[in-house]
Amino acid sequence: MRSIHPVRLWSVILACLLSSSAVAQNESRTQQPVSVSAADEAALQSFADVLALLKTDAERSALLTAKKELVTEKLVREVMRRGDSLSSRGDYPEALARFRLAQSIAEQIGDKAGIASALNNLGTVHYLQSNYALALEHLQKSLAMSEAIGDKAGIASTLRGIGNVHTRQADYAQALEHYEKSLAMSEALGHKTGIARALNNIGVVQYLHGNYAQALEYLQKSLPMGEASGD
Repeated sequence: MRSIHPVRLWSVILACLLSSSAVAQNESRTQQPVSVSAADEAALQSFADVLALLKTDAERSALLTAKKELVTEKLVREVMRRGDSLSSRGDYPEALARFRLAQSIAEQIGDKAGIASALNNLGTVHYLQSNYALALEHLQKSLAMSEAIGDKAGIASTLRGIGNVHTRQADYAQALEHYEKSLAMSEALGHKTGIARALNNIGVVQYLHGNYAQALEYLQKSLPMGEASGD
């Protein structure tokens, strides 16, 4: 019996998934209209599912080449959303796999913001695994990319991430330096959640450093700001 090429097999599976999504969307139209964007979203989710099931980079690369119309910034965000969900459940190996896939897709289409975000997420997962050298490596690459494209919100977020790593390593001087830069950037943007988090981070470092009066000052500033932003 002739074997079926893996990519052809997964193409068939993808077609079935997309067909199932379309059927479900069509059936729902009898109850309420379904927008094109909703159908596109279903197709994107199905494609992300199939990519996650493939076992090798070669298979994923071939399918991405075959389905170029689905390889967009939205796919990058969808794959990262899956990674975020896995990370929140503590499934770090699978989360890393999704974020690496998102990075690869973003690089393929020249999505620099997506690359920066994927690198930031990879650094965060390595941090959660206490792999601090790898965390810093990815976060610093993310920071450089965010700076290159002028993504100030991304810069502020990544600076906090780098500060978190330095805090875990008890390098409080470096932690404070990065948190203060993040605070200044968030204040310039008027980003209340970023301001609250940076103030909280600085307060924690001051506490760990034994500077209790300063710690209390920053934490008290952080509290109402965080409540106001719903963080």
